[in-house]
Amino acid sequence: MFLEAAPRTKPRNHPLLPNAQCPEARELHYDARGIRQGQPGDWHVLAHAIDGHTRQRVCATYCV
Repeated sequence: MFLEAAPRTKPRNHPLLPNAQCPEARELHYDARGIRQGQPGDWHVLAHAIDGHTRQRVCATYCV
């Protein structure tokens, strides 16, 4: 299982962390050859930050 992190955060209501902004992530599944299988899971707000992850806005550019 792999997690894809969204380029945005969402507010999370937690009594010990007022005004917390937490990352969203969804599950991705790959086969043994590295080919993605099935559809991505639903987005979920994580309870804490992802260690070592720095949020960046992502922009896709297409060349034709």
